[in-house]
Amino acid sequence: MRRLFFLASLLHLPPAFPDDGLGNAYFLCDIFEKTGVSTDCKASNATSTVDVIIATDAAGAADVCTVIANNMVQKKRSFGGRWQLRIFAPDRADEPLAACRLK
Repeated sequence: MRRLFFLASLLHLPPAFPDDGLGNAYFLCDIFEKTGVSTDCKASNATSTVDVIIATDAAGAADVCTVIANNMVQKKRSFGGRWQLRIFAPDRADEPLAACRLK
């Protein structure tokens, strides 16, 4: 839970990536990797997804999704409504534990 708050706090940093869907997706991956929450994050413009692997359960993944999606809205980082954050477990890369829309 402590990492989740740290992760959310980093969303307050000034943008180092373009303020568009793909730029914000790369920004999210950068945050996940810098905090050590995940070492594997991929942003895909073709599928409009940010896929991240986190060692957590479904409830924890849902919490991360909600916090990240809400913070991105609060910080006015727009994804154009077509992007999705998908959180996977390290041992289950075939189906996400949680997914949420990035607005």
